[in-house]
Amino acid sequence: MVHIINWSNFRSDGDPAKHLTHTSDTDIENSVALLVDHVNKHQIIKDRFGSVAFDSLPDNYIVVTAYGTKNPSRSWRTFYGHPGGSIASLEDFAPHIVFLLTRDGSQPCGCSKCKKAPKEQKTSRSTSNIESTPNAIHDDMEPAFPPTPMDVDDNEFPVNTNIDEDGTPNVLTQLLDRAWAGEHFGQAIAETGSMHWLLENEAAEFPDYLKRVKRTPRWQFRLGEVVLVARNLKPGDKLRMDDETGILKIFSRAYGPIGLPIWEAAVVTQLYPKSFGIGILDQHGDSQGTAFDGYRVEPVSEIGTNNKPWSTRYQVVDPLNMRPFSHWRELIDNADLNDPHACHPTVRHAMLAMSSVSGVGRYHFTANGQEARLYFKGVYIGAEFLTQGDVVRFSSPQHLNSFGNDVLHIKHMYLYAGLDRDTEPKGFHLQGIGYTVDRAHAHGNFQRPVPVEELPFRSMRGYGLWYKMSADDTIVRVNYARVLTRLGEDNYMKIMVKHSHTKVASGGGATHMGMPDHVIDLTYGLEGVVAAREHSSKFDPRIDRSIGETFYLADDRVEQLDLQLINGHDVGLKARFGFDSAPQPLQEAHLKSMFRARAARPKAPAPAPKKSAEYEFTEKEMEFAEAFMDKYEAGYTQRQTEGDFDEFIS
Repeated sequence: MVHIINWSNFRSDGDPAKHLTHTSDTDIENSVALLVDHVNKHQIIKDRFGSVAFDSLPDNYIVVTAYGTKNPSRSWRTFYGHPGGSIASLEDFAPHIVFLLTRDGSQPCGCSKCKKAPKEQKTSRSTSNIESTPNAIHDDMEPAFPPTPMDVDDNEFPVNTNIDEDGTPNVLTQLLDRAWAGEHFGQAIAETGSMHWLLENEAAEFPDYLKRVKRTPRWQFRLGEVVLVARNLKPGDKLRMDDETGILKIFSRAYGPIGLPIWEAAVVTQLYPKSFGIGILDQHGDSQGTAFDGYRVEPVSEIGTNNKPWSTRYQVVDPLNMRPFSHWRELIDNADLNDPHACHPTVRHAMLAMSSVSGVGRYHFTANGQEARLYFKGVYIGAEFLTQGDVVRFSSPQHLNSFGNDVLHIKHMYLYAGLDRDTEPKGFHLQGIGYTVDRAHAHGNFQRPVPVEELPFRSMRGYGLWYKMSADDTIVRVNYARVLTRLGEDNYMKIMVKHSHTKVASGGGATHMGMPDHVIDLTYGLEGVVAAREHSSKFDPRIDRSIGETFYLADDRVEQLDLQLINGHDVGLKARFGFDSAPQPLQEAHLKSMFRARAARPKAPAPAPKKSAEYEFTEKEMEFAEAFMDKYEAGYTQRQTEGDFDEFIS
């Protein structure tokens, strides 16, 4: 007697995340028929059913047939969907089908993939540190089940999360527990019960913001980034390179060069709502002033203290008066960070956060028995926000002379933890395609320039000739500590470093303009990045140097910069967002202060009002801080020439 199998009556363990990058055969009749023959050979099937017949695979399983390139008549099939990975033969897959048809909880599955999992399960959880030596290597390890695309609808595979003692769904702990149990899986994440998830995806509209980032030029500043700003300009003044001295100066329409800019460090908290192009940076335009509203920026306050007076002194700044923070060394002329008069206090404050990292928009988790990975849609490293599609400069340990020569076109970003060593995540890796301007770093078969139309973006050509660092299908993996800065468009760098918009707009890359490629120096700003990170690693109070830490891994950007106010709203650990003794409806204005402003955790009732004496003491502290800043800035910003700088310092 033949028993016809209806798979809807049998619970499938197929995982669709296992075949996101594969397309099932359209004609599976022959593969299924052969599978039925192998299944019917098992004694337990004969005992229970006599024989079985089915014309499809269990839910979320597929079969893919590949054909030989030299001999197309030769073919082989692979089954995808098993939690333990792909299965490449009928003999190996049939026992799992038998298990799905006969399981009653008394006998484990006897297929090779299910047998393998217990052997890989760890019997002890060593607490030794994961090796954190920064590296950039070809990712030749079997991928831990590739994540869904960056624009995936995370609601497709929601995670049923547990609630921790703070009332926050602890997704990471739950998934790590599964990984520690030896389970091989890939799981998309939707945290609709988490305040953090609602904050990013609903109130702050992070997905829409991420789409906007991908549409805008890479030189434009992004939310939460630390930048250098010159605020000591009067209406009508402009920053311009003095062609005679090669120094960036303040130019007045009436009097010409009138002084030097005072560079401060600030956090970008609001963007200009309309789109704009590189023309906004025209240093030689004839217009008086600019009608551009600019970015709202808030000066960086000191990390590790509750006194944050600088952050209240926000300003809307023209992008022409802003620079990437990585340019600090060139703009402040190798300032001594230990000298309180050598640079603005906000610059020293920002330096402390340069060896720090945090992720934004976690969307996928994978485990393969050796390593667990939590994928993010964006990551803050030091001053900058990076996302898929960005091109970043990095230093490769494989090449001693790689500083500034190699870049990575980002495909994925993930937080990793080694399952055989520690339960705690230890850092980020960025994956993507590597490019280099040094032919000696190129892959053997790619030692020819990449055509401009095949580059991640055409304006890379302005930096010179590019070569691929790996074969087409080989992914380069870079440790977060070796990522330096985002690579901006060539025309932006020409404007910032030397040339006007008029000169740049008339051509394309440097070669097409009859300019040498080295006009745009790929190493510009990189020494400042390294120096800032060394300073941060030594002095950031949150980095535990006694155990060898060199970076601070934060939960979010608010914690990373130790912020308490953004756009006038509380966002730090003391922020309550309308919470009193019991949660109340969230105030949307607070949530929209920045896309990663952290929601408060209602751990305790609101504190009692301060006594009058305490209130007066706090007021005096704030008045003293305000008076100090007024006095400092009065002396600092009145300097107009190099002589004034020397006089102020003395």
